[in-house]
Amino acid sequence: MRNPSPTVVSSLQPIEYSFPGNNASRLMDRLRDLHYLRTDAELSRVLGINACTLSKIRSGKSPISAAVILRIHETYGLPVAELRAVLADG
Repeated sequence: MRNPSPTVVSSLQPIEYSFPGNNASRLMDRLRDLHYLRTDAELSRVLGINACTLSKIRSGKSPISAAVILRIHETYGLPVAELRAVLADG
């Protein structure tokens, strides 16, 4: 008797959530102020994100992803619900 061939399961892709908002630039300014940072390059290092990603978020070319929201939460201790509210308030 032959064993049935194993079932191949396609790899699952992670779901990327994003939080569009008009206040992203203002939020980034506030985060810089909280850490007394002078540049976005310094902020990107503190958050552990690419400076290009931060630039796109600031300019409105890219929404803030859930991963970046979590990085802000982990770094600054700000509640995720509060961050979402700030971004949605426009």
